[in-house]
Amino acid sequence: MYRHYRTVLIILLCMNILSCSRSVKLQSTCCQLKYPILFVHGIALPDDMKLVPYWGSIPDHLRNRGATVFLSNHNAWAEHKVAAQFLKDRVEQIIAQTGAQKVNIIAHSKGGIESRYMISRLDMGDKVASLTTISTPHRGSMVADYLFEKIDSRQMGGKFIITLASVVGVVMGDSRPDPDSSGRSLTKEYMESFNENVPDMPQVYYQSYISLITEEYPSLFWQKLYELHKNLDGPNDGLVSEQSAMWGVYKGVVKVGEVSQINHGDIVDLYQFSGRRVPDLHLFYVDMVHDLKDMGF
Repeated sequence: MYRHYRTVLIILLCMNILSCSRSVKLQSTCCQLKYPILFVHGIALPDDMKLVPYWGSIPDHLRNRGATVFLSNHNAWAEHKVAAQFLKDRVEQIIAQTGAQKVNIIAHSKGGIESRYMISRLDMGDKVASLTTISTPHRGSMVADYLFEKIDSRQMGGKFIITLASVVGVVMGDSRPDPDSSGRSLTKEYMESFNENVPDMPQVYYQSYISLITEEYPSLFWQKLYELHKNLDGPNDGLVSEQSAMWGVYKGVVKVGEVSQINHGDIVDLYQFSGRRVPDLHLFYVDMVHDLKDMGF
């Protein structure tokens, strides 16, 4: 009888080892896409700062699961047409380096606008398999409207703010910072014209996400940003409304585990601007990329 139980125990142990082995193998390849991923950052911060990495540990988590990941490294304060040209060069560089025919783009905030312009107006539809935008103001941001109602770049105060932002951009590594043009391109009026002149390309798969906060978000600053948007444009993440973020296939509001209050910076692991890191945020990106894999991208 004892020998029988011992045999059963050994068999169960072997099965568990094999099961764990399969799980690890799946884990290591679940994000291995047909095409490499290009992360495209938004305004104000570049993606190559060691002290404040724009995407946090997200790229490394995807690489550990089989993805080939690149960062855009473009100027954070560039006007979107200038940034789009840089992105085009970056995509062609990645294709030449990897031998892939296309890339998958994951873009945050203003990076989604620049990516759309590159695909549509710079004849890159055949070199982009998919564009995933996260909290991108496709229909403009009320914060941009509010700021540029207050800032007149022709007046002394406005000139000072624009100059200061330009200096910050240069310090961070921008070669041609243009905070006035890049900021104004996020207004509702500008994006209305943009959307009329920058059509989606039929060969590219477009999808979008956003995270949201409420007046209960644990930061007075972000509460005020939320309230500004809520009164004028509905549910939002502090900088971009849900209505504005919808583009292509809208995949909905991002929630990670029990965390539903995720602001515009939190969603890309820029917790330095709220002091509040979202546990296991990378799992949202792992699931997103795994879905792209299932779709053949």
